[in-house]
Order: sequence, then structure tokens, then C-alpha cells
Amino acid sequence: MAITGFVMWLLLHFTNLIVIMRRARNNPVGYVSSAVMFQSKLKEGMTHLNVIGLSRSLGERLSSEGAEPEIFLWKDSNDNRVTVTFVSGKVQSWEFKRPKLILPDHDEPATAG
Repeated sequence: MAITGFVMWLLLHFTNLIVIMRRARNNPVGYVSSAVMFQSKLKEGMTHLNVIGLSRSLGERLSSEGAEPEIFLWKDSNDNRVTVTFVSGKVQSWEFKRPKLILPDHDEPATAG
């Protein structure tokens, strides 16, 4: 009975892993639909697999291979960026950056055209 329960638990986790990776393969590396929503759902201590499932994309690696901490980047179509730092495969911190917006000066009079 214990062996059957363990095999069932193992199959459930394997199936979960396959589903997450299947979803991630359909999106470009490091792309999320909304970086704002993605960063709002991040929590300290989440595993790397949970973050991939949340973003539905593999992150773009910024750190060198095998370096600790691991740093990954996700961005959206508006160039909003979320940089996530993983220590031992778990989220330690993240940083959200928006691109600088270039707005017209309000001192200049509007021209009629």
C-alpha cells in the first residue's frame, strides 16, 4: 500500500512538471504577457518551477551557468522587466523596472495643424 501511494505521488509530480514545461515551450524565453501582474504574484521562497509555471515561460538567464545566486529576467511587450534572484532554487528577491517614458514638455504651446 505504501509503495502504491509513493508511486502515485511520484506520478502526480511528474505529470505536473510535464504540464508546466509544455506550457513554457510555447512562449519565447523571458517573455510574460504582463510583467506587472507577474511580479505581483511572486513570493519569497517560491521554487524555480513555480515561477516558470506562473510566467508560462523560461526566464532569460543573466548570471553565468552554475553561479549562485541565479538571476533570471522576464519582460513584456511594453519592455517592463522583472529580474528574479534565486538562491538554492528558491526566490530570494525580485526587482521590477519600467522603461523611462518620454513625455512632451507641458511648457510648449500646442500647435494647431
